[in-house]
Amino acid sequence: MENQILVECFVPSINQSYDAILPMDKTIHEVLELLSKSICELSGGLFIADEDVLLSDRNSGKVYDINLTVKEQGLTNGSKLMLI
Repeated sequence: MENQILVECFVPSINQSYDAILPMDKTIHEVLELLSKSICELSGGLFIADEDVLLSDRNSGKVYDINLTVKEQGLTNGSKLMLI
């Protein structure tokens, strides 16, 4: 489990939170694709992602760089994210 972290991802457009396990070596761009598809399915289609979807820190609002990996962004177990 050292190559993965457990995070909470809040989706304000549907007012729902989801727990997700993220691989540390994937870029934020790859994570965005995985989260978007998963949340679309889990929400029963309430969340519909487009190419403008962003991943940010829920507390600070900082938008993560899509070219950096999860590890490079400094995400850790328990990080609270927001999919906007």
